[in-house]
Amino acid sequence: MELTIDKLTIEQVKQFNPELFKSIQESTDPNEEIKTLKDKLEAETATNQTLSQDNDNLRKEVEDLKKENGDLKGKNDNYEAEKNLAAKKETVDSLLEEAKLPKEIVTDYFREGLLALDEEGIKKAIDDRKHIAEATKGKVTESGDEFANTHKEGAPTEEDKKKVIGAVRG
Repeated sequence: MELTIDKLTIEQVKQFNPELFKSIQESTDPNEEIKTLKDKLEAETATNQTLSQDNDNLRKEVEDLKKENGDLKGKNDNYEAEKNLAAKKETVDSLLEEAKLPKEIVTDYFREGLLALDEEGIKKAIDDRKHIAEATKGKVTESGDEFANTHKEGAPTEEDKKKVIGAVRG
């Protein structure tokens, strides 16, 4: 009895070539396919969990970097403000020195006020202070009546004063 492939039965294949039968059975076993798919699903699930954890870690790292960036921006802003203030102090000192104002009229309060102004305002304030200093230069601010009366009508003259002094000594 001659067998052709199209006439073989499962029983005949099982009997004559058990390895082929087993191979065919494994390749067509629905349980094996389900097991393969289940294994793939578990592998994908594990990969997704790892990726999710990595994603959470990256989010945390981004938040930390944003906070650090904000801190650095704040420090940079402080540095820039200090640098600008130092430059402004140099400008104020230079303009005050250039104006040659008397030291007694350049108070700490006046300097602080100048720092709040722009350069044009600083120049105007210094110029104003300079005019005040020049206008009050040489004026007597505290005096007795004898000095105030010398300019009034009927006040004693220098000659009258000499006579009084001579009489007192005399």
